[in-house]
Amino acid sequence: MDGDIIKSINTCFKEFLENTVNLSQEDYENGRSSRNWLFNQISNFPDRNANFPMLTCSYNLTFGSFGGKTKIQPLDDIDIMVGLNGFNGKYTTYPNYITIDTDKMPDAKLRSFDDGNNNINSRKILEIFKKELKNIPQYQSAELKRNHEAVTLQLKSGLNFDIVPCFHTTKENNGREYYLIPDGDGTWKKTDPQIMQNKLSMVNQNNNGNVLNQVES
Repeated sequence: MDGDIIKSINTCFKEFLENTVNLSQEDYENGRSSRNWLFNQISNFPDRNANFPMLTCSYNLTFGSFGGKTKIQPLDDIDIMVGLNGFNGKYTTYPNYITIDTDKMPDAKLRSFDDGNNNINSRKILEIFKKELKNIPQYQSAELKRNHEAVTLQLKSGLNFDIVPCFHTTKENNGREYYLIPDGDGTWKKTDPQIMQNKLSMVNQNNNGNVLNQVES
């Protein structure tokens, strides 16, 4: 009897996850399709606007709950990072922020985003992303706003994209690499979203694949 009760509970829990919590495979496929289309449009920005910074698409990534496959219903937001080419520029780490130096920066485009103190102004980077996103015909009726470290693209369908420009660092003294993203104040901050996703994937593997079906990052 106890075995039948446990089996019944497990069956009900599985049905609850499938019908109420987890995104369907169709939702994931539609989300990935929309994300890939957006990545493709962004990759053309430097060709459309001579002032747009050069991109390094190999550092593009999807993070957050959709990227970690922990997104629950409904599919209402996808977070992406868009890699910028830093041309081996230098950055300086302070206690509460990071600056990316334009002094001796080999790329004239990046120098044009100077904050007046020989540093790349992250707000200016966000603004040019916002401008070019607005120029995409399919997004002209969408709501666009700069939101701290991201440009938020809110589609009429209800799906939001948070688009975060980033630079990828070389290895630091601790052997780790980071993404430098806007901090909302015109400077930059470090993040490494892949660490959390790698940890979550490891926990999921150790629990027979059940963790990703029940948590949202």
